[in-house]
Amino acid sequence: MPLNDFLVAVSEVRPLIELIGKGSLRRRSLTEAGFDAALLQPATAGSIVLIVGRFEQFMKDIGNKALDQYGRANPPLGRSSLSLPLQVKILSANISAAARRKEYGVTVADVDRIREIDRVANNIAEDKVWGDNAIETFSNPNSSTVQSILNLLGVPTPWLLLEAEFAGHWASVRTSEPQFKAIPHAQNELDSILTWRNGIAHTNTLPSVGHKELIETAAFFECLARAIDDVLQNHVNSVISAAGSSFAPW
Repeated sequence: MPLNDFLVAVSEVRPLIELIGKGSLRRRSLTEAGFDAALLQPATAGSIVLIVGRFEQFMKDIGNKALDQYGRANPPLGRSSLSLPLQVKILSANISAAARRKEYGVTVADVDRIREIDRVANNIAEDKVWGDNAIETFSNPNSSTVQSILNLLGVPTPWLLLEAEFAGHWASVRTSEPQFKAIPHAQNELDSILTWRNGIAHTNTLPSVGHKELIETAAFFECLARAIDDVLQNHVNSVISAAGSSFAPW
């Protein structure tokens, strides 16, 4: 899910958010139309889960896209062309992912583990740069997960860079939506929203979140995704340029 696909995916949740807003304002009309007003809070929870889930998939896809760029450079960069620390991170993460006994709590059959290890060995022999299952969110795309994925991709100070990029995108959004709150730290905001989502997913706790907060949440993830895309694009392109290659269109 590249950036544009993620933005489309978030936009698909907006009609549900708008329905929640209309229902909150006119509960009697909602009941007269045959809908149970008690569904508004579960619908709010569902909106949060949907947006976070799409962000989680975006993190996996953008991580793999960043690694794919090395092979698309002209001339292509193999894994051995990268810095030694980055090579170690990529190799160890892929080997660990291939060899693990369980995935999402489900035991992986030995034959499947061997197949994955063989694939990793072939990729190493072919000097490929790849991510696959090594780009992992562990069903919790919080700030630590974002940092771990960007670290795996070679970005040394992820949140320092992300905060700077996010601030510009959020300021632009607030120009047209001045009622939106200030967000001094995107890292803290992400973890706050993940607290809502984890409460919904793990304890069935329905958050007291209003229509305006849902709209802000959708806009927040759009801006954060843009910031992540900016940081990764700048980082990967700089590595490719430093190696004397030309980078392919992002």
